Amino acid sequence: MENASNLACLGAEPLCIVDCLNFASPEHPEIAWQIEQCVLGLGGDAARRMGIPVVGGNVSLYNESDEFGTQIKPTPSIGW
Repeated sequence: MENASNLACLGAEPLCIVDCLNFASPEHPEIAWQIEQCVLGLGGDAARRMGIPVVGGNVSLYNESDEFGTQIKPTPSIGW
């Protein structure tokens, strides 16, 4: 986000959004909810308000370990 902020301060306007969404297993209801909210925020809130499309990205799911009982925290990131 910092680089997008820096560019906006210089007058640059975004053309599109690309994303990288990393989450634990969507089989857990709370994780499915996190993914849903992230997509709604990116597409519904950010992209529509700025009038730009989401043109692509990468999604990584099931980032967890049953053996160690760990899950990554949601780590969505975007590029403009």
